[in-house]
Amino acid sequence: MSEQPRSSPRARGTNFARRPSPFARPPDHRLPRPPLNNYQGFAIPPHPPPRIPPVEQTARVSVEKRKKGKFVTAVHGLPGVGNDLPELLTKLKNACSAGGTLKDEVIEIQGKQSERVKEVLLQLGFNVKQ
Repeated sequence: MSEQPRSSPRARGTNFARRPSPFARPPDHRLPRPPLNNYQGFAIPPHPPPRIPPVEQTARVSVEKRKKGKFVTAVHGLPGVGNDLPELLTKLKNACSAGGTLKDEVIEIQGKQSERVKEVLLQLGFNVKQ
């Protein structure tokens, strides 16, 4: 006795209508996008303050001793408003091959780097005092 395979409604050739999925989106599912230039009347940021030329500024370079005998070269006297102190810090760190930070308008370079810092500041056009 051989069993005959069960036949599905599709295999029999009947018209099998598929029910729509409950998760199907209607054809108008796309919402209108906002325009790319969605200016909403925010205040225009103020112009950056004018740069102070390096010739008119005096930088004071000093070496300070910290905890555990660590030395730090500090650059004082440069205002943060008319200068780009983070950019100057990067130039000094690259020239000295040392780490450093910017704290309260004071640039700090790790180690006794006063001679190199003076050279770089003079090349950039700053007046330097020790």
